[in-house]
Amino acid sequence: MDTKNLRDTNNTFEGYSNLLERATRRINEYKIHIAELEESDKKGIQLHRIPNSKVIQNVSGSISDELYEIFLIKYSIGQPVSCMRDNFNAFAEAFNNAKEPRYYTRIINMLSAGILLEADNLYFGKIVELVKKDYSKDKNKKFLNDYLIDLLINYKMPEIERVNKSFWWKKPYQIFEGIEITAKTNKEEAVKILKKYLQKQWLPTNNTQSRGKSYHSGYWSFESGAIVKIFNLDDTTLKSLNFYPYDMVHWNDE
Repeated sequence: MDTKNLRDTNNTFEGYSNLLERATRRINEYKIHIAELEESDKKGIQLHRIPNSKVIQNVSGSISDELYEIFLIKYSIGQPVSCMRDNFNAFAEAFNNAKEPRYYTRIINMLSAGILLEADNLYFGKIVELVKKDYSKDKNKKFLNDYLIDLLINYKMPEIERVNKSFWWKKPYQIFEGIEITAKTNKEEAVKILKKYLQKQWLPTNNTQSRGKSYHSGYWSFESGAIVKIFNLDDTTLKSLNFYPYDMVHWNDE
């Protein structure tokens, strides 16, 4: 792949390639471990202090972590957007296998990416299935009761009603309520609000630079692209902004 195709230049082609190789190797190791656990389970042998099934669930979560990184890396390094669906589908499968949803911002990112990629609802629904389970008795899952999560899911799967009116992270995501309200009467103003969000509010919440450049897989505000698509906004003024995934918003324009 040509190095000039990098979408995020906060890392190098070599750096991204090393991260990709590392993540792929870890996934293969995790899959081998899952196979060992499944075989031991058939024989009634417990390999750890907790049940094999729980360990498989945890390892599946680790696989979804690596697949998320691979998704970011491949978009950052310049992979054609038309090829990204397979990466999305692989993440959705592993996310579902983990049995418990993890990481609020990641859920928002991947629901948004599913909208932009026009992902098959078979796979988009694998994320939704976990997000929309009844967690009323689990105080650790309160982050799923969220305005933005509901907005994204309802756009792709309108049969799932929006029920939440609050944000788990008001900063920076509450701005999307204002964008939704504004877009109904003044789309140009809604774009201005979104531009301000990208320029001043997105990065402080999503900055992982402290891990070092060698660990940088990509900075992308996929939710901004999804909002543009949902409300049919003109994103011409956003095209050159850092973090805005313009290519993914427009990959399938006719």
